Amino acid sequence: MLKKKFSYHFLIFFASLFIVSFFNHIFFSSLLEIFPFYKVASTWAFMLFALCLCFELLCFGRICKAILICFVLYCSFVAYFIETLNIGITPDIIQSFLNTHISEAKSFLTPSFIGYISFLGVLPSILIFFFPASYSRFVKELILKLSLMVLYACLSFVLWSFVVGQDLIYLFTTQHKFQHITLPISPIRSSIMLYTQKQKLSIPYQQVALDATLANSSKKKILVLVIGESVRASELQDYSRNLLPQTKSHFNLVNFSNFSSCGVITAISVPCMLTPYTHSTYTNRYLSNFTDNILDITQRVGIKTYWLDSNSGDAQSCIGGVCKRIENVFYFDDLDEALFKKFDSLTHHLSVDSNYLFVLHTFGSHGPDYFRRYPKEFEIYTPVCKEKNPNLCTKEKLINAYDNSILYTDFLLHSAILRLEELQKEFDVSLWYISDHGESLGELGNYMHGGLPYSLAPKNQTLVGALAWFGNNLGVQYQAFKSKQNSELSQDFIFHSILGFFKINTKVYDQSLDLGH
Repeated sequence: MLKKKFSYHFLIFFASLFIVSFFNHIFFSSLLEIFPFYKVASTWAFMLFALCLCFELLCFGRICKAILICFVLYCSFVAYFIETLNIGITPDIIQSFLNTHISEAKSFLTPSFIGYISFLGVLPSILIFFFPASYSRFVKELILKLSLMVLYACLSFVLWSFVVGQDLIYLFTTQHKFQHITLPISPIRSSIMLYTQKQKLSIPYQQVALDATLANSSKKKILVLVIGESVRASELQDYSRNLLPQTKSHFNLVNFSNFSSCGVITAISVPCMLTPYTHSTYTNRYLSNFTDNILDITQRVGIKTYWLDSNSGDAQSCIGGVCKRIENVFYFDDLDEALFKKFDSLTHHLSVDSNYLFVLHTFGSHGPDYFRRYPKEFEIYTPVCKEKNPNLCTKEKLINAYDNSILYTDFLLHSAILRLEELQKEFDVSLWYISDHGESLGELGNYMHGGLPYSLAPKNQTLVGALAWFGNNLGVQYQAFKSKQNSELSQDFIFHSILGFFKINTKVYDQSLDLGH
């Protein structure tokens, strides 16, 4: 009697079911602490269908068993360390594993390790190997495979779009531990990140604008570049609330309506806008570490250059390393007002014989706890969201907290402009404000930023708030900026506009990307 055989597609389904169910214990246990059971169950189903789709793409015919066995063994090995050591599989962990000597590896060969691998790795692999799989002819097999792929893709899409997508984007964006405990993807992701990090070490450092010279001028200049955080263009335009009541009271103000970011995370947008790279050429988030940026150039030509920061972690790790070669760096672990008070203090000790560039990198409207970005007296719109998970708040509460944070930014910009107005008798002065990226506040189920690649990110995350104010003696520059107020612009213009503002002559300068021309 012939042994009955089953299509190897059953094997793909059951292997996926096994991997998702048995190797993600820590992931789902942690998830239950945050989400209701139906959300966790839906996440489980999404992961199952997505993994089935991946295996259908990878497996064809008789190689299927070998691929599935490799994944089961690898997942059992990784899951053991996640569960017993309570660790995530980060790039550093991958590097440590690669550096492990045989003598060190022997210390892991404990009875519990051998038992775990044997029961959840070797035994399932044996069952997969002896599974009575059948393989159809090519055309019939191709039709069946394509049909299953469409089915799994549709099921995954529906669950992602209508049930779990917004929650998982928020989760992976705000609680990074989940990025490192999800099997089978976490070790693969971390390995790619490690490879990328190693590749960046081979990039030769490039000095930029070594030919730069500063044009002589009878009156020196001060430019204050305020880099905001998570402020989108819509709230600064025709919005139902006036969130810039004090800043808009100043003459010679330009409010750009169509200004795009370079990226949807700070680590890309900030270094991108300060280097000669553009959105299309900034292809690696580490590129800024291997090239001069505008701060290097301004300092080199004799412009006194300052970096004031409350949004980089510490004074030694400014975003993308953009400030690591300049002399005057100040870090503040406080509300953004501390930066502006320091700026005010510094401006009381200026020399009329020098030009100055001040870059203030603010914490702005960083989520999800928008209510922490401003002092209590700026809580104008109430009630406000105070949940760690913004999708647990009503839209009204979330928007109220976010809008209050922008009102606080308005107050700070106004205070800086007032100080510059006091200095415009001795200097030509200007203040530019540009947010690093935008923000989602529940539109289409999205929250915060960075959960989707730039090409898929909603406009709320890519269209940013951008302003420019000019002192009375800079009418020509003001008119040039004003003429572009409603043009399609981007952070690509920042680098060259600063060169143009200070009249720095260099072959790197691109006049077509100078807002002041």
